Amino acid sequence: MAKKKGISLVVWLVVFLLLGAIYLVLQKSEKPEKIQATIFPWSQDEVVFISRSFNRTNTMEYTAFERRDSTWYMVFPVEEKAHPELLHRLLDNLGRIKSEQAFVVPHETNWSEYGFSPYLYRFVISNTRGEAFVMDIGSVSVGQNYYYVRLNQTETNYQVYTFNLVDLVQDQGAYRWPDIFDIPFDALERVVFFYEGAKAVELRTNTQGWEMVYPENRLLTNFSVKSMLLDFYPLQADHFLTAETKPLLLQNYGLSRPRYGVIFVGSGRTNSLWVSSQGKDGFLYAYSFERQGVFVVSESEVSTKWITQASQFRR
Repeated sequence: MAKKKGISLVVWLVVFLLLGAIYLVLQKSEKPEKIQATIFPWSQDEVVFISRSFNRTNTMEYTAFERRDSTWYMVFPVEEKAHPELLHRLLDNLGRIKSEQAFVVPHETNWSEYGFSPYLYRFVISNTRGEAFVMDIGSVSVGQNYYYVRLNQTETNYQVYTFNLVDLVQDQGAYRWPDIFDIPFDALERVVFFYEGAKAVELRTNTQGWEMVYPENRLLTNFSVKSMLLDFYPLQADHFLTAETKPLLLQNYGLSRPRYGVIFVGSGRTNSLWVSSQGKDGFLYAYSFERQGVFVVSESEVSTKWITQASQFRR
C-alpha cells in the first residue's frame, strides 16, 4: 500500500512539474525580447503589387496599387496614377521597417488581445517572382509607442514604432493622383470661369491670340492670359474624401451649387474644377468632372486664384 502511495506521489509530482514547465514556457513566450531586425525581405524594385485592407468600424476599406513599367497606379477603388511622392515614401518605409521587440504568441485565440481580430490593417505585397508577403498590423501598445505586427500568419508578434508606419496608414484618398489641370497651355482653346453658379468670364483663342468673349468682347495679350492660367496648374487636390460623386453626396459637401468653377478646354478634352463655399481646417470641398470623388483644395489658393487672377480680366 505504501508503495502504491509512493508511486502516486511521484506521478502527481511529475504532472505538477510538467504543468509548471508549460506555464513557464507560455509566460516566457509572450515576454517581449529586444529584437531589432528589418522585417520586409525585398527591395523596392522587386515590388509590383500592394493591397491594403483597413478594418474600419463599420466596413472593410480596400485599396490596391499596381506597378506598370516604372509607374505606379491605383487600381482600386479607382483606376488612375497613384500619388508619386506618397507611393515612393510607402515603398521606402516598407524597406526600412524595423522591429524593436518581439515575442511569440503560440495560441491563435490570444492574437485578439493585440488587435488581430482579424487585424486593423492587412498588406498583401507581391514581387516580380510572383511571391506574396502578408503583413498584418494590429492595435497600438498601451504606451502608444508601438504597433503590433504579424508577418505571414506566423507566431511572432513584432513591435514597431508607430512613426515608422505613418506613410503606410494614410487615408485612402491621400494616395490618389493630385493633379487637376494637365492640358498643355499651348493646346488650350477656351477657358470659362464661374462664380456662384453663373458664368463670370470666358476666354477663347483666335488667329491673333487670346480674346475675352464674356462679359465683353476685347483682345487680350498672350502674356497676361498665360501668366494667369499657368498660375492654376500648380493647384492640386490635397487628398480625396470619397471615390464617388453622386448628387446627394455633392449636396452634402455644398457642391450642388459650387461657389467657384473653371473649365479648361483643349486637345479634345476638358479639365474642370468646382469648389464649394464649405470646408474645414483651411480647405474647401471640391470635385472635377474628370475625376471620381470629392476632394479638398487649399482655401487660400482658391480665393487668390479666382478673386485676384480671374477677376483681373473684368477690369
